[in-house]
Amino acid sequence: PAGLNDVYNVLQWTYKNGKSINGDEKHIAVVGDSAGGNLSAAVSSMSRDKNGPPITCQVLIYPSTNISELNSKSWSYFSNSFNVSREDMEKYISIYAPKKEDRKNPYASPLLSKDLRKLPDTLVVTAEIDPLRDEGEAYANKLKESGVKAEVTRYKGITHGFITMDKITNKADEALNQISLYIQKEFQK
Repeated sequence: PAGLNDVYNVLQWTYKNGKSINGDEKHIAVVGDSAGGNLSAAVSSMSRDKNGPPITCQVLIYPSTNISELNSKSWSYFSNSFNVSREDMEKYISIYAPKKEDRKNPYASPLLSKDLRKLPDTLVVTAEIDPLRDEGEAYANKLKESGVKAEVTRYKGITHGFITMDKITNKADEALNQISLYIQKEFQK
């Protein structure tokens, strides 16, 4: 999909030109929430596969990691969530990957990847009341099984999209603080 290629082009630009914006090409983190978490996971795999820019770490915030099937327990529990309903998700998926066979591509559904080795250290943040919860946590577990250093934190009593709800819940600030400290720690290695 074009969106992933755009993200990869930004990654390459950042690696080549980071110093011009006071960046450091030796310390690159990719971070995304929801569909952005999907793109972050996919660009990490793409960069590894293409011998592209090295990524220090990735932070996946309630990521969508399997767009080929919406069949996890959390999807059955929370499919009518006001933030992300099954109907809305199916619409988004049909726009992003109109052909059903493309949805099984590991760049579209990172959880389906047969090879997660040599991916960057990863922090996965999930929300307890979120249809995407189980697939995000399953991806973290699959990374660990592949030898990737991966951490997962489930924020209790909170829903999809909470990272932007700092006016409503202190869990947003708590998660942002965790993410900031995680990236700082990874950059100090």
